[in-house]
Amino acid sequence: MTVMTATTKIPDDLATIVVMTEREAVLRNLLITQRYHDLSIGLRETVCSSNVNWSTFATWASKTAGESIRGEEVPKAIRGLLDEARAVLDRLNYINEALRFLGAGREVDVTRLLSPITRTLADVSSQISQGNLKVFAELAPVFARFIAAFRGTTTADPAALETFLGTLIPGPVEDGGQALLRTAFTAYYTAKFEPDGAIRARWILLGNALIGLHEQSRLQPQIEGALDAPIRDTFETALDDLTRELVPFGRHLGIDDAIQEHTKPLVDEIQLVFRRLATRHMMTLALPDGERLVLGVDVPPEHKTRVFPATLQDLPSPKELLEIIERYDRAKNGLAGSASIDWANLPDRMNFIFNLFRSRQQDLELFEPPFSMTQQASVAAGKVPNGPL
Repeated sequence: MTVMTATTKIPDDLATIVVMTEREAVLRNLLITQRYHDLSIGLRETVCSSNVNWSTFATWASKTAGESIRGEEVPKAIRGLLDEARAVLDRLNYINEALRFLGAGREVDVTRLLSPITRTLADVSSQISQGNLKVFAELAPVFARFIAAFRGTTTADPAALETFLGTLIPGPVEDGGQALLRTAFTAYYTAKFEPDGAIRARWILLGNALIGLHEQSRLQPQIEGALDAPIRDTFETALDDLTRELVPFGRHLGIDDAIQEHTKPLVDEIQLVFRRLATRHMMTLALPDGERLVLGVDVPPEHKTRVFPATLQDLPSPKELLEIIERYDRAKNGLAGSASIDWANLPDRMNFIFNLFRSRQQDLELFEPPFSMTQQASVAAGKVPNGPL
């Protein structure tokens, strides 16, 4: 086995990051994001310099997740969305007029009604933080082992590959197994020694897609928990409690029914507001050039004159890649139809993810560091940097 000199240091603090507590969730996310970048560069040096890898995409997904984990501008965003939701304010005004007519002496406090939304968003933030940690804890050490084993090697060694694959758990992901990862890293290894650029790109796409499928399968509970946040129940309860407080005898006078006639559409509107907010914070992907992809919109092409990189325009092989396309790719060799309809549905979001991976696989700007040198120094020192991240 011929070995060349490696350049990027393999992270040695992965286990330390994994045991950080929820009290350190913000700093932990910053470290996870930076380590994904470090592993991305390490894998670039190991497999191929002209195609990005799963850890490259994970860098930017983790950085985007950090916005929700930090709760940046959430209260301001909620109020802004409520200001936009004319129907909400109209219905609140109607209820307040009714309360004044009844001599309640007080009005519905919009700020108080926002508390269920802020509580729900805190739950969403927690789910995102847990998912961020869950995937990193499992996958980062695997990437580190792969880089340590194969970076710098210039000839294939099937026995060495089998030794590496032996560190992964057999069996399907739903049973806690890592069979998808075994196939994915075999694809990366095959790509490393493949001389044909187009075939190499297809093997890397297969590796990226299978790691993505493994990751998204693992994250299903956290994604469902975030998107199924009980905003309707909590808001209805808060509104009911508030109106009963303002009109204590409303039930006996039949006033409750009259108010609920207008509060039901109000709750519907609030649910819509929450979904818009969740979509804005959870269902986007920020990229290094400042572009922000909305997961509910078709993936935009990376290049003006082509949908996919030339080496990924046609995908005649390998068969595992064709199986992924058949099962998850609604767009079928294009980007129309790549938008996610229901992000809580695994096949639906894999449709978006696969097309994102395919269209951006040779966007080398994704290898850019997620933080400035000054920010990296602060994070390395165990401090959350000042200013926007």
